[in-house]
Amino acid sequence: PFHLRARARVIKATMDAVALKQRGNEMYSKGKFGAAIEAYTEAITCDPRWTVLYINRALCHRKRKDWASVKRDCETALHFDRNSVKALYMLGLALIAEKRFTEAAVSLQKALEEARESGNMIQDDVWRELARAKYLEWELEAAKREERFSHFENNVRKLLGSMDQEDLQTLSEVMRSAREADDRSCEPPDAFCCKLTFEVFRDPVMAPSGHSYERLAILQHLSISAFDPITREPLKPNQLVTNVNLRNAAHAWLNAHAWAFGDIVCP
Repeated sequence: PFHLRARARVIKATMDAVALKQRGNEMYSKGKFGAAIEAYTEAITCDPRWTVLYINRALCHRKRKDWASVKRDCETALHFDRNSVKALYMLGLALIAEKRFTEAAVSLQKALEEARESGNMIQDDVWRELARAKYLEWELEAAKREERFSHFENNVRKLLGSMDQEDLQTLSEVMRSAREADDRSCEPPDAFCCKLTFEVFRDPVMAPSGHSYERLAILQHLSISAFDPITREPLKPNQLVTNVNLRNAAHAWLNAHAWAFGDIVCP
């Protein structure tokens, strides 16, 4: 019967795709990225809806810094699985390479949220790339703002050449206020920084003592020592509670002082 023959063809195509994927994995592990790409490409012809094949091929393109191909494969993977953490993550990397920092930050933010929901251990890598996208976006915009402010200030001084000292001081105060958003001299509030990592919180959790810590840092600490680092009281991982309010406040401060993302990129 026709439907049995069709089913047999589907089964064979799936088996071929699995074998080709395994070959691609072997080539990837040996650093033979071109051969791995060929294997994954053949596998895709057998099973074009298998998301992992596009992600694996994107990993190979990433190793070769072929960002256009990374972007294309990740977008295809997201067509089949819009919540794929790896596809969102690598798409963000490709967009950073294209200097499309705002779009990169959107993709990486979604990757971070999905990783947090699923408990994916890639969270820290995603967070640092998100910080890099945010910092590079700020750096680009800050340079444009400074050029615009300087041009404006010079024009005002030329137009009002007869300004007295008080007017000059007022102008300086106005321009200093305009530049405050890009002033890197201020430090993050202590309440927004983890006592273990000394970085602004990404995903803070609160212990019964009331003290909050970066989730990954406190879990690493508890894997060695089962006590609160500050109070020295006994502490177990299941006693930690996500501190959503602190996370939102810390992230709001970061977004308002985006230069601080640079300290996360290069701690």
